[in-house]
Amino acid sequence: MRYAYPCVLTPENNGGYSVSFPNVPEALTCGDDRDEALAMAEDALTVALGSYMQCREDLPVPDRVAGRSGDGRSSAGRWGKARPLHRHERARP
Repeated sequence: MRYAYPCVLTPENNGGYSVSFPNVPEALTCGDDRDEALAMAEDALTVALGSYMQCREDLPVPDRVAGRSGDGRSSAGRWGKARPLHRHERARP
């Protein structure tokens, strides 16, 4: 099964962004700009989920993101990355 995990981009006071994943608290990272932060987020998520697998733990189930079904597909049925959530948005349960 393929999942799309929503991330939260938070602008930092000194510039750049920090990134967290509501469903995978171990995956934390940052970047100097939005694109770098999102690229780093993919790496952080891969490492965190890899540790779940290495420890033979169940993977966390991601929250639904507006416009996506629970299996990570967009409403149109195409695969894609979950868009980042902004601080004022909440993932759908």
